[in-house]
Amino acid sequence: MKKLLAVILGLATLAIFDGALAAELQTATVSEVVAKGRQLTRPDVEVLAVGSRVTRYIPRGVRYSTHSWVCGRDGSVQGFTNDRGGETGAVRGMGGTGTCRIDDGGRLCTTVQMGMKVEAEPVCRFIFEFGGAYWGVARKNPKNPDAPAILHVFVRSSEQ
Repeated sequence: MKKLLAVILGLATLAIFDGALAAELQTATVSEVVAKGRQLTRPDVEVLAVGSRVTRYIPRGVRYSTHSWVCGRDGSVQGFTNDRGGETGAVRGMGGTGTCRIDDGGRLCTTVQMGMKVEAEPVCRFIFEFGGAYWGVARKNPKNPDAPAILHVFVRSSEQ
């Protein structure tokens, strides 16, 4: 019951603060981040992500979809999403579990099953430091270099 209450409170907190934060979020393109940023090494990503709450902000027009999870020291994920996609910007909270790992190339990879019947696929991103923020990039040489990079925020468990 306590765990369920913590998830509900986490969703409510994210929904309240996400609106204010989204108005101030930085934006950057993949080409900007790759050309001017510093790609984090596997050890850098491990220090940053393992044991932290990770939130990524995915641009959807004037809104953002947010995905947030804790990257457990044992490779587990307790995750949820606060999806602001679509025209209405409706908030849909979904809980999920999965895995979190850093591959040999230094990509942060998560696989989160969000209760759907479709098998979850891993989402992997190279992490770059650029402009005082961390950015996820799926490919360092994308088909569309002007595509937005994905802002990632890492909060250590002691700061949560």
